Amino acid sequence: MSYSCELKKTLKEMSMKKKCCRNSFFFGENLFLYANQKNESFDFQKYGYNSIEDIYEINNDYFKCPSCRSSFLRGVFCATGTVSSPDKSFHFEIKVGNEALCDSLREFISSNCLEMKKTKRQNYHSLYLKKGDDIEDILHFMGAGKEAFEVANEKIKRDFANLENRRTNFEVVNLGKTISAAGASVDAINKLMSKGMLSKLPKGLVETAQLRLDNPFASLEELTELHTDRISKSGVNHRLKKLIELADEL
Repeated sequence: MSYSCELKKTLKEMSMKKKCCRNSFFFGENLFLYANQKNESFDFQKYGYNSIEDIYEINNDYFKCPSCRSSFLRGVFCATGTVSSPDKSFHFEIKVGNEALCDSLREFISSNCLEMKKTKRQNYHSLYLKKGDDIEDILHFMGAGKEAFEVANEKIKRDFANLENRRTNFEVVNLGKTISAAGASVDAINKLMSKGMLSKLPKGLVETAQLRLDNPFASLEELTELHTDRISKSGVNHRLKKLIELADEL
Protein backbone atom coordinates (compact mmCIF):
# COMPACT_ATOMS: atom_id res chain seq x y z
CA MET A 1 0.00 0.00 0.00
CA SER A 2 1.36 3.44 -0.95
CA TYR A 3 2.02 6.15 1.62
CA SER A 4 -0.92 8.18 0.26
CA CYS A 5 -3.28 5.21 0.56
CA GLU A 6 -2.15 4.55 4.12
CA LEU A 7 -2.76 8.19 5.04
CA LYS A 8 -6.21 8.17 3.44
CA LYS A 9 -7.08 5.01 5.37
CA THR A 10 -5.99 6.73 8.59
CA LEU A 11 -8.02 9.86 7.82
CA LYS A 12 -11.15 7.88 6.99
CA GLU A 13 -10.88 5.89 10.22
CA MET A 14 -10.36 9.03 12.32
CA SER A 15 -13.04 9.49 14.98
CA MET A 16 -15.41 12.39 14.30
CA LYS A 17 -17.93 12.54 17.13
CA LYS A 18 -19.77 15.62 15.90
CA LYS A 19 -22.32 15.03 13.16
CA CYS A 20 -21.46 18.36 11.54
CA CYS A 21 -17.80 17.27 11.20
CA ARG A 22 -18.77 13.92 9.69
CA ASN A 23 -21.04 15.70 7.23
CA SER A 24 -18.24 18.14 6.34
CA PHE A 25 -15.90 15.23 5.61
CA PHE A 26 -18.40 13.68 3.19
CA PHE A 27 -19.09 17.12 1.70
CA GLY A 28 -15.43 17.49 0.75
CA GLU A 29 -15.06 13.91 -0.44
CA ASN A 30 -18.24 13.81 -2.55
CA LEU A 31 -17.78 17.29 -4.03
CA PHE A 32 -14.28 16.59 -5.32
CA LEU A 33 -15.06 13.07 -6.48
CA TYR A 34 -17.81 14.58 -8.61
CA ALA A 35 -15.65 17.48 -9.82
CA ASN A 36 -12.98 14.98 -10.91
CA GLN A 37 -15.61 12.83 -12.64
CA LYS A 38 -15.17 9.90 -10.28
CA ASN A 39 -18.81 10.12 -9.15
CA GLU A 40 -21.70 10.39 -11.61
CA SER A 41 -23.89 12.55 -9.38
CA PHE A 42 -23.68 15.04 -6.52
CA ASP A 43 -26.54 15.93 -4.17
CA PHE A 44 -25.93 19.68 -4.34
CA GLN A 45 -29.05 20.59 -2.35
CA LYS A 46 -27.86 18.48 0.57
CA TYR A 47 -24.82 20.73 0.90
CA GLY A 48 -26.66 24.04 0.61
CA TYR A 49 -26.34 24.78 -3.11
CA ASN A 50 -29.23 26.12 -5.19
CA SER A 51 -28.07 24.49 -8.42
CA ILE A 52 -25.36 22.20 -9.75
CA GLU A 53 -23.71 25.21 -11.40
CA ASP A 54 -23.02 26.72 -7.97
CA ILE A 55 -20.83 23.86 -6.71
CA TYR A 56 -17.60 25.29 -8.09
CA GLU A 57 -17.38 27.67 -5.16
CA ILE A 58 -17.05 26.07 -1.73
CA ASN A 59 -20.08 26.77 0.45
CA ASN A 60 -18.44 28.01 3.66
CA ASP A 61 -21.85 28.49 5.29
CA TYR A 62 -22.14 24.71 5.52
CA PHE A 63 -19.50 24.49 8.26
CA LYS A 64 -20.96 24.59 11.77
CA CYS A 65 -17.82 24.52 13.96
CA PRO A 66 -14.06 25.15 13.55
CA SER A 67 -13.32 21.43 13.28
CA CYS A 68 -15.66 21.13 10.28
CA ARG A 69 -13.07 22.84 8.09
CA SER A 70 -10.38 20.31 8.99
CA SER A 71 -12.86 17.50 8.35
CA PHE A 72 -13.77 18.99 4.97
CA LEU A 73 -10.12 19.13 3.88
CA ARG A 74 -9.63 15.53 5.02
CA GLY A 75 -12.50 14.55 2.73
CA VAL A 76 -11.01 16.53 -0.15
CA PHE A 77 -7.65 14.82 0.30
CA CYS A 78 -9.25 11.38 0.47
CA ALA A 79 -11.04 12.12 -2.80
CA THR A 80 -8.18 13.46 -4.87
CA GLY A 81 -5.01 14.11 -2.84
CA THR A 82 -1.57 12.54 -2.90
CA VAL A 83 1.48 12.87 -0.67
CA SER A 84 4.93 11.36 -1.05
CA SER A 85 6.57 9.36 1.67
CA PRO A 86 8.81 11.89 3.46
CA ASP A 87 11.83 9.62 3.24
CA LYS A 88 11.61 9.90 -0.56
CA SER A 89 10.56 13.49 -1.24
CA PHE A 90 8.47 16.37 0.05
CA HIS A 91 5.43 16.60 -2.21
CA PHE A 92 1.76 17.18 -1.35
CA GLU A 93 -0.81 17.64 -4.10
CA ILE A 94 -4.56 17.99 -4.64
CA LYS A 95 -5.86 17.54 -8.19
CA VAL A 96 -9.01 19.35 -9.27
CA GLY A 97 -10.85 18.89 -12.56
CA ASN A 98 -12.37 22.40 -12.56
CA GLU A 99 -10.32 25.60 -12.35
CA ALA A 100 -12.99 27.64 -10.52
CA LEU A 101 -13.29 24.98 -7.82
CA CYS A 102 -9.48 24.75 -7.66
CA ASP A 103 -9.29 28.51 -7.03
CA SER A 104 -12.03 28.27 -4.39
CA LEU A 105 -10.18 25.47 -2.62
CA ARG A 106 -6.94 27.44 -2.75
CA GLU A 107 -8.69 30.39 -1.09
CA PHE A 108 -10.25 28.07 1.51
CA ILE A 109 -6.87 26.54 2.43
CA SER A 110 -5.20 29.96 2.46
CA SER A 111 -7.75 31.38 4.90
CA ASN A 112 -7.52 28.37 7.23
CA CYS A 113 -3.97 27.07 6.99
CA LEU A 114 -1.44 28.25 4.40
CA GLU A 115 -0.92 29.35 0.80
CA MET A 116 -0.64 26.56 -1.78
CA LYS A 117 0.95 26.87 -5.20
CA LYS A 118 -1.17 26.25 -8.28
CA THR A 119 -0.31 24.75 -11.65
CA LYS A 120 -2.12 23.34 -14.68
CA ARG A 121 -1.47 19.83 -15.87
CA GLN A 122 -2.80 18.21 -19.06
CA ASN A 123 -6.40 17.56 -18.00
CA TYR A 124 -6.66 19.09 -14.56
CA HIS A 125 -5.52 21.85 -12.23
CA SER A 126 -3.39 21.17 -9.21
CA LEU A 127 -2.57 22.70 -5.82
CA TYR A 128 0.74 21.55 -4.40
CA LEU A 129 3.38 21.97 -1.70
CA LYS A 130 7.06 21.04 -1.87
CA LYS A 131 8.42 22.42 1.40
CA GLY A 132 8.57 20.14 4.42
CA ASP A 133 7.37 22.90 6.78
CA ASP A 134 4.27 23.52 4.66
CA ILE A 135 3.43 19.83 4.35
CA GLU A 136 3.86 19.44 8.10
CA ASP A 137 1.43 22.34 8.69
CA ILE A 138 -1.29 21.04 6.38
CA LEU A 139 -1.04 17.53 7.80
CA HIS A 140 -1.45 18.99 11.30
CA PHE A 141 -4.48 20.95 10.12
CA MET A 142 -6.07 17.76 8.78
CA GLY A 143 -5.41 16.02 12.08
CA ALA A 144 -2.66 13.73 10.80
CA GLY A 145 -0.31 14.35 13.74
CA LYS A 146 1.74 11.17 13.33
CA GLU A 147 2.44 11.86 9.65
CA ALA A 148 3.30 15.50 10.43
CA PHE A 149 5.92 14.35 12.93
CA GLU A 150 7.31 11.94 10.33
CA VAL A 151 7.84 14.90 8.01
CA ALA A 152 9.44 16.89 10.84
CA ASN A 153 11.71 13.99 11.66
CA GLU A 154 12.77 13.64 8.04
CA LYS A 155 13.51 17.37 7.82
CA ILE A 156 15.81 17.06 10.80
CA LYS A 157 17.54 14.04 9.28
CA ARG A 158 18.21 15.99 6.09
CA ASP A 159 19.54 18.96 8.03
CA PHE A 160 21.94 16.71 9.86
CA ALA A 161 23.06 15.06 6.64
CA ASN A 162 24.13 18.50 5.34
CA LEU A 163 26.20 19.37 8.39
CA GLU A 164 29.93 18.65 8.34
CA ASN A 165 30.88 16.83 11.52
CA ARG A 166 29.01 19.34 13.72
CA ARG A 167 26.85 16.79 15.43
CA THR A 168 27.70 13.48 17.02
CA ASN A 169 25.67 10.28 16.78
CA PHE A 170 24.83 10.70 20.45
CA GLU A 171 23.14 14.06 19.69
CA VAL A 172 21.16 12.53 16.83
CA VAL A 173 19.83 9.81 19.12
CA ASN A 174 18.89 12.37 21.77
CA LEU A 175 17.12 14.50 19.17
CA GLY A 176 15.11 11.49 18.06
CA LYS A 177 14.09 10.90 21.68
CA THR A 178 13.09 14.56 22.01
CA ILE A 179 10.88 14.34 18.93
CA SER A 180 9.30 11.11 20.14
CA ALA A 181 8.63 12.53 23.60
CA ALA A 182 7.32 15.80 22.15
CA GLY A 183 4.97 13.91 19.85
CA ALA A 184 3.52 11.93 22.76
CA SER A 185 2.95 15.05 24.87
CA VAL A 186 1.44 17.05 21.96
CA ASP A 187 -0.96 14.20 21.15
CA ALA A 188 -1.95 14.01 24.83
CA ILE A 189 -2.56 17.77 25.04
CA ASN A 190 -4.64 17.76 21.86
CA LYS A 191 -6.72 14.92 23.28
CA LEU A 192 -7.32 16.84 26.52
CA MET A 193 -8.31 19.91 24.49
CA SER A 194 -10.74 17.95 22.31
CA LYS A 195 -12.43 16.61 25.45
CA GLY A 196 -12.67 20.08 26.99
CA MET A 197 -10.49 18.99 29.90
CA LEU A 198 -7.38 21.14 29.44
CA SER A 199 -8.94 24.39 30.64
CA LYS A 200 -10.07 22.65 33.85
CA LEU A 201 -6.53 21.70 34.88
CA PRO A 202 -4.31 23.66 37.31
CA LYS A 203 -2.70 26.83 35.96
CA GLY A 204 0.79 25.32 35.91
CA LEU A 205 -0.27 22.34 33.78
CA VAL A 206 -2.14 24.61 31.38
CA GLU A 207 0.93 26.84 30.95
CA THR A 208 3.23 23.90 30.26
CA ALA A 209 0.71 22.41 27.82
CA GLN A 210 0.42 25.66 25.87
CA LEU A 211 4.20 26.13 25.73
CA ARG A 212 4.63 22.58 24.41
CA LEU A 213 2.00 23.18 21.71
CA ASP A 214 3.68 26.45 20.71
CA ASN A 215 7.16 24.87 20.74
CA PRO A 216 6.67 21.20 19.77
CA PHE A 217 10.38 20.54 19.11
CA ALA A 218 11.90 22.52 21.96
CA SER A 219 14.18 20.55 24.28
CA LEU A 220 13.25 20.14 27.92
CA GLU A 221 15.82 22.79 28.86
CA GLU A 222 14.45 25.25 26.28
CA LEU A 223 10.90 24.59 27.42
CA THR A 224 11.89 25.22 31.04
CA GLU A 225 13.36 28.62 30.17
CA LEU A 226 10.10 29.66 28.47
CA HIS A 227 8.06 29.37 31.67
CA THR A 228 7.09 32.62 33.40
CA ASP A 229 7.37 31.08 36.87
CA ARG A 230 10.61 29.56 38.11
CA ILE A 231 10.58 25.80 37.57
CA SER A 232 13.19 23.07 37.14
CA LYS A 233 13.62 20.74 34.18
CA SER A 234 12.42 17.85 36.33
CA GLY A 235 9.34 19.91 37.24
CA VAL A 236 8.51 20.51 33.57
CA ASN A 237 9.13 16.84 32.79
CA HIS A 238 6.79 15.86 35.63
CA ARG A 239 4.07 18.12 34.24
CA LEU A 240 4.38 16.66 30.74
CA LYS A 241 4.16 13.12 32.12
CA LYS A 242 1.11 14.16 34.14
CA LEU A 243 -0.59 15.48 31.01
CA ILE A 244 0.05 12.17 29.23
CA GLU A 245 -1.30 10.22 32.21
CA LEU A 246 -4.46 12.35 32.30
CA ALA A 247 -5.01 11.87 28.57
CA ASP A 248 -4.55 8.08 28.90
CA GLU A 249 -7.27 8.02 31.53
CA LEU A 250 -9.87 9.47 29.13
